Formats: sequence, C-alpha cells, structure tokens
Amino acid sequence: MTVFVDGDNCAKEARKIILKSCKRNSIDVKIVANRNIPIATENVSFTMIVCDSTKDSADNYIVENSTESDMAVTRDLILAKRLIEKNITALNDMGKIFTAENIDDLLEQRELSLQMKSLGISNGAGFKSAGMKSMGEFSDAFNRLLEQKATSRK
Repeated sequence: MTVFVDGDNCAKEARKIILKSCKRNSIDVKIVANRNIPIATENVSFTMIVCDSTKDSADNYIVENSTESDMAVTRDLILAKRLIEKNITALNDMGKIFTAENIDDLLEQRELSLQMKSLGISNGAGFKSAGMKSMGEFSDAFNRLLEQKATSRK
C-alpha cells in the first residue's frame, strides 16, 4: 500500500499527519507535485516525486501509478473522480472522503460556484482553510481509512 499525496494543494498540517501516521504503520508515502516541496521528515518510506510543469502531470502520475490497494489525498475533484473510477480510495485534506456517490454532486457544486464567481455573485469566500477542527477531522478520516485498508489486506 502507498499513500499518494497531491502535493500541489495539500495543507502542510495534513502532510505532517500523513507522514506521522504512515511512519507509525510502515506505509510508503509519495508526495507528487510540479515543484519540490521541502519536507522535514525522518520517514524512510517517504518519496518526493517532482513532475514536469505541464498541466496535470502530477495528477497523471498519481492516476497511472496507483492501484486499488492505495490511497490518495487531494483537493482536486477532477483527480478524485479519476481515482474513484480506478477504485482508489481518495479524500481531501479536510477529511472529506470522496465516493462514487458524492463526487458528481461535488463537481456540480464546484462548477456552480465558479460560474457564480465569474458573474460577480460570489467572491469565492466559500473556500475553507485548514484550521484545527478540520485537521482533527482529516486525521480521524485518514487514520480510519488506513485501518480499513490494512484490515482488507489481511
């Protein structure tokens, strides 16, 4: 099992939780991004993958290199949909677990929000920053999914 992290948009606090949990459980972590992200860790199972700067290169790397036994952390709903279509567990860094049942609604909400913003109806302030509560929600969801994955491997 490997945990893939969409490093271009994952909160620093969430990356710390991921690295700590995966180190404790001896799980490989690959942070994938279009740029090097300095990460201080003693986790020997951690790899930083720097992709080229072309559009979606990091997303494509994650989709092409992940399997059903893996997990991914991303805020990118389009990437999440691609992963779900491959039966890969995906969640965002706020603890929202993406499923086949909720991804299309989330994509529609995103599109509506973008349209409203382009019309000047919304300022895009609906984006939730990574606060202490959301980091607790992320930690709970992430560790619960890790446990489920570990149990299903046995």
